[in-house]
Amino acid sequence: MPYQLDFTQSVSSEAVQVIQQQIIKGIEEIDSSQLSVKEKVHQCRKRCKKVRGALRLVRHSFPAVYQRENAWYRDTARPLGSYRDADVNMDVFQRLTELHPDLDQQSLGVIKRKLTLRRKEMVEKQLSPAKLFNQTRERFREGAERIEDWEFSSSDGDWEKGVEKTYVRAQDAMKKAFGSPSVENFHDWRKRVKYHRYHTKLLNELQPSILKGRENALGKLADTLGVEHDLSVLCETLSSEELSVDTGRLKLVLPLINRWQTKLRMESARLGECLFWEKSDWLLNRWKQYEKAYLREEARPDSPPVQFTLSKVKIA
Repeated sequence: MPYQLDFTQSVSSEAVQVIQQQIIKGIEEIDSSQLSVKEKVHQCRKRCKKVRGALRLVRHSFPAVYQRENAWYRDTARPLGSYRDADVNMDVFQRLTELHPDLDQQSLGVIKRKLTLRRKEMVEKQLSPAKLFNQTRERFREGAERIEDWEFSSSDGDWEKGVEKTYVRAQDAMKKAFGSPSVENFHDWRKRVKYHRYHTKLLNELQPSILKGRENALGKLADTLGVEHDLSVLCETLSSEELSVDTGRLKLVLPLINRWQTKLRMESARLGECLFWEKSDWLLNRWKQYEKAYLREEARPDSPPVQFTLSKVKIA
C-alpha cells in the first residue's frame, strides 16, 4: 500500500491503514539482512515521521489519540536520531572537501581525524545497534496493538483542517526563519515543510498531475534545508572546545561553510516563495475542488469501450 489515501473510502480509516503499513514496513526493515545499521536508522526515522504526518492530517478526528500517538512515535525516533547525528558531521564534511579539492589536504586530514574520533565516542555512548533496534521494534509493535482501540470523536472528512494547520505553520515558520535567522528557526521550518510534503503525498490521488509536482518541489526544499542544518551542526562541532580545532584551520573551513549556507538559504527562499505564497484558504479551496472532481469521476458508471472505424479520406 503506497503512502497515499483512497478517497473512495473513509479518510480517517484510510489514514489508519497507511499508519499500519508504515509500522509493518519499519519492522520489516529492522529485520532485513540487506540493510546496514545506517540505512535501518534512516528508514526507521522516516517511518516514524510518516506515521506522525498521517496522524497530523486527521488529528481533528481523534484529538486524544493524536496527542498520545504523536508523542509515542516522536520518542521512538529520538534514540535513532543520536545515531544519525554521529554520522552527519562526517558526511557533510566529506561533501565540503569534495567541493573544494584545492584546499590544504593536510589541514583537512587533521579535522577529519578529529571528527572520526568524536563519532566513535558518540557511538560508544549509545545503545548497541542490536539493543536499539530491539527497542524500536518493540515500540512499533506496541503502537500497532493500540490501533484497534482508537476511537474517532468527529465526523469523517477532516483532512482539510489538518492540511490547513500544517500549511499555515510552515508559512509562519518560513517568516520566522528569514525574519530572525537562527539554527533553530531554519530547522523548525524544515520540519514544517516535511509535514506539508507528507500531506501533499497522502492527497496525491486527487490531482496527481499537479500534486506530484508540488510534492517533488517540497522534497527539494526539505533536502536543501536539511543540508543547511547539517552545516550548522558541523560549524557548531568544529567551533566546540571538545573538538579543539586550532584557529588557523577554523579560518580555512568556516568561511566555506558560511558561504555554502548562504547559497542554500537563498535557494530555500526562492523555493519557499513559490510554495507558500498563497493564503491557506486559497490552497484549501483549490484542493477541495480537486476532491469534488475526483469523486465525480469515480462515481461515473463504467462506459462500454468506444469502437473506432477507419474511413477512406480523399486527399486533394
